Amino acid sequence: MCVYDKRIVYLSCMEYGSKIKRAGFAKMEFRDTACFLDMHISGVEEAEEGKYDIYVTSYEGQECSIGRILLYRGKGDYRASYADGMLEEKGIGCREIEKIYIGLSHGLQIQGKTGFKEDNKERAVREQKTDTGETEKKKSRIPETKAAEIGEERTDLLTERISPAEIRIEEVILNDKWAQLCQTYPVVHPYEDEREYISIQPKDFVIMTGDYQHLANNSFLLHGFYNYRHLILGREWQGDCFYLGVPGVYYEREKMVARMFGFEAFECSGGRAEAGRFGYYLRKVNI
Repeated sequence: MCVYDKRIVYLSCMEYGSKIKRAGFAKMEFRDTACFLDMHISGVEEAEEGKYDIYVTSYEGQECSIGRILLYRGKGDYRASYADGMLEEKGIGCREIEKIYIGLSHGLQIQGKTGFKEDNKERAVREQKTDTGETEKKKSRIPETKAAEIGEERTDLLTERISPAEIRIEEVILNDKWAQLCQTYPVVHPYEDEREYISIQPKDFVIMTGDYQHLANNSFLLHGFYNYRHLILGREWQGDCFYLGVPGVYYEREKMVARMFGFEAFECSGGRAEAGRFGYYLRKVNI
């Protein structure tokens, strides 16, 4: 059975142990015994242009280098995959990593904590509660036959109200389709955070449901596409909500025009829309 886990490690720029600002994020994916690392660093103008070693440390104090990242104008990207044995040879298992860090200069570094230790503590507490609950059930004075009848009755009531299969089927389909799209189209981070979007063109609108494919002829959308040669499509954190984004510069007049053509929101890196800032005019769509 394939074991899969994914987590986002938020990175901070630290000066002598004190956080001074955000510095990007690292996405860690675990599939069976392999670890995939996708790191994005931004906003660290203090760092001189060049390559820097990436280190990981374990909860037991072991430390090892896992690669090098090129920083240019305060930004950099790093992607790599590791078999669990590769790090174990250096004394650290993938899920034993406590911290990722990059030393920039004396007293200045980028770092982020994985939170594995806290997860293990929470899991232990849940298991303890489960064991306690099982013990209490054994102490129950309800005859086994009667308990079974009650359980069947409650199951029948739950089945009549809602079917778990019906709830999950649409979500599973959307998850599968979005995963396929992320493998087919370039994945981008337009707001320089952990949110993933794909870069598309009007010719790609067949991936959306029929009632949104007409947007390929939207005048405002085409104007933005011909200026910047790309559009973005992303998924909201919760549920099945997707957003189509048209690149552009924020101005009140431009915002009014965008609304006339159905693009009711604007978002940019940092989250604050100000005159002259580049970002994306957004609207909801379905895929």
